[in-house]
Amino acid sequence: MSATATATRGFGLGRTIYGTGLMLMPGRFGRPWIGSHAQEPTAQLALRALGVRDAVLGIGALLTADDPDRQRPWLAAGAISDLVDGVATLAAGAAIPRRSREGVAAFAAVSALTGAILTRARTSD
Repeated sequence: MSATATATRGFGLGRTIYGTGLMLMPGRFGRPWIGSHAQEPTAQLALRALGVRDAVLGIGALLTADDPDRQRPWLAAGAISDLVDGVATLAAGAAIPRRSREGVAAFAAVSALTGAILTRARTSD
């Protein structure tokens, strides 16, 4: 197994774990992102929906890890999702605590870049 395949498995596993956490414990996993709003029922609904998205993207990346051609779309979709999450977080402005906004936007940017790099690297596997 190549180092890139191993990295994409780890990336997919991390996304699956985070997504599952958002689904099962939205208040706990969502708090770093949206602060105390994560305890509100409507926020928990949205966090669970995002959790499903991330879990599905992660599982898709894991299930296709042995086939770069099939895995690339899963990685690319995750990178786009992360980019949109980062932009949406910044656009929320003061509705989200500043530290959360900056931290999550930075994390989303790094995740989007990592996903893009892994997507491209899988073309040469």
